[in-house]
Amino acid sequence: MQRAVKKITVSSKSRSLKLAVVVADFNEEITKGLLKGALKAIHDSGLERKQVRVYHVAGSFEVAELAMRLAKTKRLEAIVCLGAIIKGETTHDQHLASAVTHGLMQIGLDTGVAIGLGVITANNMVQARARCGADKYNRGYAAVVAAILLATQKI
Repeated sequence: MQRAVKKITVSSKSRSLKLAVVVADFNEEITKGLLKGALKAIHDSGLERKQVRVYHVAGSFEVAELAMRLAKTKRLEAIVCLGAIIKGETTHDQHLASAVTHGLMQIGLDTGVAIGLGVITANNMVQARARCGADKYNRGYAAVVAAILLATQKI
């Protein structure tokens, strides 16, 4: 069961945020939808386009490496990572998903940069499409909301 994402509340702190979006081009039908949702959330948050930079990489595996390079620049408060890992005939998807999610978590822990996880896993294209549509269940939108909320969390 998917849960809908609440619209993000615009705060003065999120208006000064610098954010990057790293999107995998593999499974482009899905990742285009994730990116569209992410850009909608960015717009809804009140961020201006000049505060956001979108980067494209070949596949989900490369997302973590570019995210680490970006985090090391110390110019960003948040990085949203988008990709689609869809089950095939082997267990490759499980290994890939595990490596990517562990890598992204480690980047956040090591650098303090908020990471929005929008790399989805699905057993088939039907499930993947359900996670990247133009509705309240878009995981790209959810990843931006999560990253902004984490980056602006008071400590």
